[in-house]
Amino acid sequence: VSVAVKAPAPATTVLTGGAAAPGSNAERTLLVVHPSMFGRRPLGVVVAAFVAVLGVALSVYLLIQALGASKTGVFAGMSPWVALSGLSLTVVMGIMLGYWRLQSMQEELVITTRTATMRRGLIARSTSQTLLRNIQDIQIDQSLSQRMLGVGTITISNAGQEDDELVIHSVANPQRIRDLIDQHRGA
Repeated sequence: VSVAVKAPAPATTVLTGGAAAPGSNAERTLLVVHPSMFGRRPLGVVVAAFVAVLGVALSVYLLIQALGASKTGVFAGMSPWVALSGLSLTVVMGIMLGYWRLQSMQEELVITTRTATMRRGLIARSTSQTLLRNIQDIQIDQSLSQRMLGVGTITISNAGQEDDELVIHSVANPQRIRDLIDQHRGA
């Protein structure tokens, strides 16, 4: 007869999103932020999406023309390979958008009731963390175009360590993030 023994739960539990039990001193996640793909490359994202949609529309139109062997229309008698080239353009734009999305997912700022943690990387990972009570300054930088898009760069300075700053670029609504940190800094 074998008996399984469960290990006791750790003293500090991280609860994602919800409220901690009354009287509990549990740490909970308040916010997880990734850079905005659109905020980093607004024109690139719009152009890539437009070209991808245009490529699909052109491919469908050309395939209908080629398969129907239409004698009328701008693309009458066009080879189906031309339609496939429009589809390949769509695939290339999709790959580009996917790559930009992966770049956005490589950075993550996690704000809990006690800490601010910056993580970088998908495979190899670098992590920096500071206690909210040790945060000396929160700086927000926004260019005119970033202000119009509602994104910005947040720099969180740790008291006593000038070279150990948490920096995340192109995050949506940086004022809200600063306000959230300020609410929990003194707690």
